[in-house]
Amino acid sequence: MAESSARLIAYQRRATIPVFIATLCVVPVLIFERSSNSAWANAAQILNWASWLVLAAHVAVSFAIGGVAGLRLAWLDALLVVVSVPVAPSAFGAARLLRLVRVLRLGVALSSTMRHAKAILQHRQFHFVALVAVVSVCVGGLGIYSVEGGENTRIQSFGDGVWWAIVTVTTVGYGDISPTTTEGRVIATLLMLLGIGVIGAFTATVASFFVQQDEGAEMAAIDARLERIERKLDALVTERNAAPATPPDPSRPGG
Repeated sequence: MAESSARLIAYQRRATIPVFIATLCVVPVLIFERSSNSAWANAAQILNWASWLVLAAHVAVSFAIGGVAGLRLAWLDALLVVVSVPVAPSAFGAARLLRLVRVLRLGVALSSTMRHAKAILQHRQFHFVALVAVVSVCVGGLGIYSVEGGENTRIQSFGDGVWWAIVTVTTVGYGDISPTTTEGRVIATLLMLLGIGVIGAFTATVASFFVQQDEGAEMAAIDARLERIERKLDALVTERNAAPATPPDPSRPGG
């Protein structure tokens, strides 16, 4: 059992990058699979097959090494493999739900990557918050386009989805684009809740940046003043040590 667990952990570590790349393939697939250009649509179908085969192999190997424990670790990939066989026909509503699951899988993969990015950018909070904002907008835009693209007359391209995501995550809400499906409203709700946190963190980070600048300037002035005082004290001590000793006055009592 211990040997099996060790092998499973080692395999999961080695499979992280290939599985992540296969998961990222969902981005061009969702953008181009409904393209009017047959070449782009065929390329998206091929990429979809490649991504599905990698995830299916990952689930199979995880189960072969760790059994049920391996399947539990890869449960989301297993669900995606089962419901997203590229040759399986589906109704439009089921297709929307399937695309939502694929976007969810992408979000899970990116959340793991963001944890590593946070460790790397722990001393650069502004960069990390900006990265979170960009990822949130891109995933939200991809999500709304994947479930409402072509059905919602206001969302005809990935760019329309990104614009809607920017308006939503900043809580501006122009109202020029609104979700019309249940899946789209779920994405909108999650993006609005995330936007409140992201914008709040972004504002706090920018404010702390300027506060730190003011504090840094003040501390630099204090350090410079202390340095001048130390130099004056050193000069006084040096002058005192260099001064000749005053000889005793014999006319004074006890001299």
